[in-house]
Amino acid sequence: MIQIESRTVVRLAFPTVDRIVTKTKRRQLILDLIQAQSLSSQQDVVDALVACGVVTTQATVSRDLEECGVVKYQGRYVVPAPVPTPVTAGGLLSLVPAGDALVVARSLPGMASAIALAIDRAGWPFVVGTVAGDDTIFIAVSGPDAQSLVMDACWDLMGRPHARR
Repeated sequence: MIQIESRTVVRLAFPTVDRIVTKTKRRQLILDLIQAQSLSSQQDVVDALVACGVVTTQATVSRDLEECGVVKYQGRYVVPAPVPTPVTAGGLLSLVPAGDALVVARSLPGMASAIALAIDRAGWPFVVGTVAGDDTIFIAVSGPDAQSLVMDACWDLMGRPHARR
């Protein structure tokens, strides 16, 4: 045992963790334990943490499991595979014509303003203007013929080849 600021910290062999751990360390340990052992209840997780020298409560474990995305599958906790992120061109996800003089662009969250600014700075004569939200851009164009020009130009500007219809 080791004294730290009048608290006792116990070090155990597998894995070496202090009783006083950060939320990040505790959550990583939970993920490691779930991948190494068959744990079927929150109490099993609490017991596994205690065996590693980490004292916590069932309520804390419940929050940790939820925030880490841990799910129960066939009666035991598992860490699901990460969801693949969409392939993007500088954050651009899609371009769709809307009406006769509008193209709606979808982007990753938070990227719409930067993409709209790049479109505005490109100085294309067939773009009248842009309006950007968080993940959507309205691109006003000079007419129906300009929609396909804008869509081609946007994909080229953002660096991803596009499929022609």
